[in-house]
Amino acid sequence: MKSFIIQKPGKIEMVELPPIQLQPDEALVRVSYAGICATDLAILSGDMTLVRNGSIRYPIRFGHEWSGIIESVGHNVTNFTPGDHVISESGVTCGTCEFCQKKQWSKCPNSRSLGTINCWDGAFSEYMHIPARHLYKVPENISIKEAALIEPTCIALAGIKKAEIQPGKTVLVIGTGAIGLASVALAKYYGADKILLCGRKDSKLEIGRIMGADVCINTVTESLEEVVLRETEGNGADAIIETSGNVSLIQEVLHLAANQGHIGLIGFYEKVVLNFKIDEVVMKSLVISGVMGEFGMPGEVLNILSTGKVDLKPMITHIIPFNETANVMNHISDYENKKIKILVKINED
Repeated sequence: MKSFIIQKPGKIEMVELPPIQLQPDEALVRVSYAGICATDLAILSGDMTLVRNGSIRYPIRFGHEWSGIIESVGHNVTNFTPGDHVISESGVTCGTCEFCQKKQWSKCPNSRSLGTINCWDGAFSEYMHIPARHLYKVPENISIKEAALIEPTCIALAGIKKAEIQPGKTVLVIGTGAIGLASVALAKYYGADKILLCGRKDSKLEIGRIMGADVCINTVTESLEEVVLRETEGNGADAIIETSGNVSLIQEVLHLAANQGHIGLIGFYEKVVLNFKIDEVVMKSLVISGVMGEFGMPGEVLNILSTGKVDLKPMITHIIPFNETANVMNHISDYENKKIKILVKINED
């Protein structure tokens, strides 16, 4: 079984691993596609807080954005069969603690993250094994390629739900990566009156327009503040979804939020925020939420995609063969100007 392993910062290589010994409650999945995430790249570089504090340890089989086809199931699995197209949660619980017995997955004290924190072996492999309790069948009207985009979309959905996006609201999305563009599509789905998207590359902003942005702001050539205040008649945005990870924008979004607005912070900032204007949060009655993935979100995203009202495929800018994974990750700067989501095709659909 061929798999990519990050052995240490700066060193990624393909290795041959022994066949997986399947547990009774697990499914063996032949991985079809895996997405290269900014977190995967940070693990490769070693330059991230989660590496420095020991939450992520080497060697690591990375990858948490994926889709695949069930090859076989353990003898206790009754709700999946070989040939099913599936995705999974990005967390794996122990299945035995008091919380798991109640299916309160988020409270499991022994949970592991797929390809990252306290690592459950990730998706950059020909095969992987996942407990069936964390798998989801992909409906026939959703391609297995698009299904590989569901994990970042789950994070976007968590932010959209916390911000209570609905008709009548104006939304500002900052960042044109996969989570930012998925946030645009979901804000449109939930009926936001106006969606503003800001970034630094016209090509990525144009994809955002295709996915539902009403106003695109290139912050290289335009003032974010001027455009947002003009488009909101000076009131600011009812909801701001910040996905860029740019800590310098934290102060600015306070000023761009409407009274009683909501600010969702999605991403790792890797810095301590100094001189934070907390009085502006108080005076405007703002709500600021940190956003991470949540158990149960993949099912919600699948339900949304199955309606045909949200199309994630425009986010796929590159598809590369499995054996090129290390080369692409080691030279990711060559792709920065145009990439949104790079999918690695690991096995045939």
